[in-house]
Amino acid sequence: MDPRPSVSVAKLASLMEIDEPTLREQLARMKEKTTVLQWNGGASALDGSPVCVADVDFDVDDADVVHVREAKIVNRDDEYFLRHIEKQNALMADLAPAKPLVYKGGNTLLAGA
Repeated sequence: MDPRPSVSVAKLASLMEIDEPTLREQLARMKEKTTVLQWNGGASALDGSPVCVADVDFDVDDADVVHVREAKIVNRDDEYFLRHIEKQNALMADLAPAKPLVYKGGNTLLAGA
């Protein structure tokens, strides 16, 4: 069983309220517009492999099923930064001064302010 999300061309056409040949034409155009040739260092500028530049990519197989997959790998930088923010907050709570700091001029800086 294929883990990728999939839908039949007939069902997708009925959901979009268009006929199947029109849907196939639109899918072909979308595939063409979202695919570029990535140069692999050959002698010709046309030596390369097709690469999807959209967020999602799809294929239509011989059984008239559209398979969708995520084309770009999503970096999980947000999780990394959130973990470090939590660590910093815990560290700051541990290092919080017990009494206010006194600066020149008599101004005080209250802990936690």
